[in-house]
Formats: sequence, structure tokens, C-alpha cells
Amino acid sequence: MCLMDIEGELRENRKTVDTIIERRFPKRIDANYLEWLAGEASYSYDPEVVQKTIFDPMWDLLSRGGKRWRPWLFLILAKNLGVDLEKYRELAIIVELLHNGSLVADDIEDGADMRRGDKAIHLKYGLDVAVNLSSAMYFMPLRILMEMDVDDSIYRRLVDAYLEDMIRIHLGQATDIGWHRGLKDPEEITVDQYLQMCANKTGVLPRLAARFAAIVARLSHDEEVRLG
Repeated sequence: MCLMDIEGELRENRKTVDTIIERRFPKRIDANYLEWLAGEASYSYDPEVVQKTIFDPMWDLLSRGGKRWRPWLFLILAKNLGVDLEKYRELAIIVELLHNGSLVADDIEDGADMRRGDKAIHLKYGLDVAVNLSSAMYFMPLRILMEMDVDDSIYRRLVDAYLEDMIRIHLGQATDIGWHRGLKDPEEITVDQYLQMCANKTGVLPRLAARFAAIVARLSHDEEVRLG
């Protein structure tokens, strides 16, 4: 596959991914949607406020661009492993939402001013909104797994991979933050520690995409680890 083919596939893939995201996490929400997302309210949800504090800033960020190559990685791996994409296509958007949630957190931690040609979310909507949005984008995609019609063993492996790699991404970020804060002499940082930080911080979401593909293809755990 040449570069032009890949670029064309990514453009088409972005349309597919954004359509699935909007179907599950729409640009406009109401109380019925929040009951689907979070369960029946004990008293009463306030969808107008949740719209302004989660869904508006989330879609603002998503609308700014991004190649959506992480979901594409899941789809192309799953396809080549013989997976029924109609059944599992929605898994692709999980890694994209996690990635964008991590960007919100990264911009806060780095003190960034801009993201994809506009103000960073914490500057445009407020630090409190951005912190909560980042966390919400880590947890809301779990609803996709909860709704998926799979047997218990596959469900457990998907959830385990999700949680394990979300822990890893925070370990990677914690390590990077600590080094930048001077909590360790740079001369004492080993090559293996640096590579592990990169694997946890930058490499973990492509790894999760690959693990998801391996799991729904019913590969063994060892094969899942090798593919990831």
C-alpha cells in the first residue's frame, strides 16, 4: 500500500469514525441520552449543563481535526484477522476518544496555549471543565463495551486490556512529568526507563487498538501481547 493509498484510507476512515462517535456520543444530548449513558437518574439530570460542560467542548476538540489513525489501525488489523467488522466496528472509536481525552490532560499539564489551531480546551472553557472532560472521555467509552454482545470471556479480556493500558498511560505521563520537574537526575535515567516511558505514554493507545483486534479475533493472550 503506497502513501497516497494510506492517506486516502485515513480520510475515509475519519468519516466512518466520526459517524460512529456521533451515533454513540452525539453533538446534542437530552435526558433520555444521559439515562442510556449513565443509568436512570435518582432524581433529575441537567442535560443543558452537561451539554455545555462535556459535549460542546468534546465536539469542539474532535471537530478540529486529527488523522484518526488509531481507529484505522484497529479496523485494518481486525479485518486482516478475519473479524466481523459489523459486529466490532464500534471498538475503533474507544481509542480515539481516549486519545483526545489525553490531549486535554496533556495540554493542562504542559501549560499549552493552543491545540489544533484553536485555544487549548482548558483556556477556552475553563480548567475545571477541562479536567472533568478529560476524565469523562476516559470513562464514557466503557459504555460501548457494556453494550456489546460478546461472551463473558471476550468481554473480560476487552475490559482488562482497557483498564491495564489506561493505568499504563498514567504511569507514562507521571514518569514524564517527574523527569521534567527534576525529580530525578537526568544522568540516572536509563535507556530502558526512557523507552518504557515512551511505550506507556505514546505507544499505549496503538497497543490497545492492536490488543482489541487480537481479542475479538480470539487470538491467545500470548498472541495478543505480541501483536500489541
